[in-house]
Amino acid sequence: MKKHLILLVLLNSLPLLLFLAQSNFEMVVESNDGKKTVFNTSDINQVYFQNKEEIDNNEKSCVLKSFYLTDGKKDYHSFSISDSVVQVIVDNNADLTKIKACFTYDGNNVTIKGVEQKSGITENDFSDFCNPIIYTVNDIVGGAKNYKIEIYNLPIVYIETPDGVAITSREEWVENSSFIIRYTDGSVEDYGEANVKGRGNWSWSQAKKPYAIKLANKPKGRTVLGMPPHKRWVLLANPLDYLPNALGFEVNRRTESCKWSPRCRYVELFLNGEYKGLYLLVEQIKIDKNRIDISEMKKTDIDGDAVTGGYLISYDDAYD
Repeated sequence: MKKHLILLVLLNSLPLLLFLAQSNFEMVVESNDGKKTVFNTSDINQVYFQNKEEIDNNEKSCVLKSFYLTDGKKDYHSFSISDSVVQVIVDNNADLTKIKACFTYDGNNVTIKGVEQKSGITENDFSDFCNPIIYTVNDIVGGAKNYKIEIYNLPIVYIETPDGVAITSREEWVENSSFIIRYTDGSVEDYGEANVKGRGNWSWSQAKKPYAIKLANKPKGRTVLGMPPHKRWVLLANPLDYLPNALGFEVNRRTESCKWSPRCRYVELFLNGEYKGLYLLVEQIKIDKNRIDISEMKKTDIDGDAVTGGYLISYDDAYD
């Protein structure tokens, strides 16, 4: 007696024969044109494992190898291609509504929602950052790999702490961290060793945390996003609204009676490789010729001209 159990799976017209075979296994397959083929156990094993190996190899070959955007005047290159995400940085004023993608890949073709894409030819609208475009690399037997295209049009700040240790305190610095900025022109500035800690009162209690940065060395001859070099910086999380802080600083700066107001730049923050969102990188209030330009008093300055001039006063109404 012949005993058998058969399961047929069709993938792009390629039959996969998955089976549990017992003694004297035999099967007759009839195709649409009426042709009949007889398989025994050894035939089916050979067909199945050959097809499985072919599909496994094809799935591995669905790879997006390179990617950049171009408007014909300027190219915007990807700075990271991972297993499923492509990250591209562009100018803040770049028109992304009709822009071409240039790419290389291993596979049969590349599509977006089933529409085939031609490298350097097909135009797409990349302006909706909240709904990234998904590119799919397809093989000839139905295998596919999706890649989400993430667009950044602001500078990117990267902070890495030793061994990825979490920043959980507003009092204790996490030392020996790194502070790197990727500018929108694609260039990267490594500002070296930095210490990082939490900051704020109410804002520190929110899910999106603000941070204080203390560089080990003042970046001589280099600005920080166009702001004068200094060791001390603040990353404001703006958990409720992104506008008020930047607007307030700018209004103060345009007021004649205000001698100085913190300069700031919007940035995207990655902390230990994890995207944290949109932040405001701000000059921390410090006595400095490029910030609060007053003389710093000594403990021995107790009378006369030594105690005249400007004063930096801190007011804190947090009672925690």
